[in-house]
Amino acid sequence: MKVFVADFDLFKSLGGGQTFYRRIIETNPDISFYYLVKDESPLASRPHNAIPVLYKEGYVQEPLREAFQDFEPPPWSYYDFVMASNIALSVADMRFDIVESPDYRSYGYFFADALRKHGVTVGKIVISMHGNLSTSHYHNWYDYQQRRYDQEKGERWQYELADLRYALSLDYIDEWYEKVPARAHYLNPLHFVERPAPVLPVSGNLP
Repeated sequence: MKVFVADFDLFKSLGGGQTFYRRIIETNPDISFYYLVKDESPLASRPHNAIPVLYKEGYVQEPLREAFQDFEPPPWSYYDFVMASNIALSVADMRFDIVESPDYRSYGYFFADALRKHGVTVGKIVISMHGNLSTSHYHNWYDYQQRRYDQEKGERWQYELADLRYALSLDYIDEWYEKVPARAHYLNPLHFVERPAPVLPVSGNLP
């Protein structure tokens, strides 16, 4: 099976999502995982089934603003449109059983068209649910209200248009089901997280 993870520098970045993907790759040695690299060293330590793909920037955002005069696509989606197009360009003419994007990225709603445009053959498009970027921004220090609606719209489209969705949290699945009546699958973290061995307490004398 060939899986393309549309995320970057998995064996360099230290985020929770990258840690998750590293464990998935390490615990499934019979699956080939492709992923994007921008800053990760070619000599980075990675399992044999982790295959880096150089990210290509064949499209840029600014000319698009001039090209679209009828307000379609909406201006707030330009970044997602360019990212999805560049990701598809990076894997042009390849074949994958699964193309997967984490939901802390928000460009997944353009994947089907972008991949088709660049000759990529795909079995299923999957969203891995870790937590939306809009939620993180909403709780951040700067004024986010003016952009919240647009970003949440893109996240909703991404969820709706995916062929499959899965999450590590039943609560998060329920939260999304209240927004969109499409149920996500639950992946128990114990399937890929090593369980700690029992440790005897250290005895000592209390004062």
